[in-house]
Amino acid sequence: MHLTVEDVDLTLGTLTIRESKGHKSRRVPLAPDVLSLCKMYDHQMRGHWPQRTAFFPNHHGEFYRKDFLGYTFHAFWNRADIGPVSGNRPRVHDFRYPNLNKIRTFFTKRCDSSF
Repeated sequence: MHLTVEDVDLTLGTLTIRESKGHKSRRVPLAPDVLSLCKMYDHQMRGHWPQRTAFFPNHHGEFYRKDFLGYTFHAFWNRADIGPVSGNRPRVHDFRYPNLNKIRTFFTKRCDSSF
């Protein structure tokens, strides 16, 4: 959400994640297909926001807020009509940890019922 243009190195194909877990910064590689998409996206965005700071700017050219991401995720979740989930519905953050029983159980049940 708060990646800056400088955090995304499209030449090396890396992201710099600043102050993540443990307040550490790290550089992570982008998969080739994601790098290709980021390059196309950046090319288009430079035409609209040539001096942007946010790599993924909102319609004001600023960073998205955390509550907007959660709201949008749940709006898509509801529109997808995925079905009920026992307990609390998943949050975007839950998908960072696929070993969580809630997410694993949800996808296992969903995939099994789809076939």
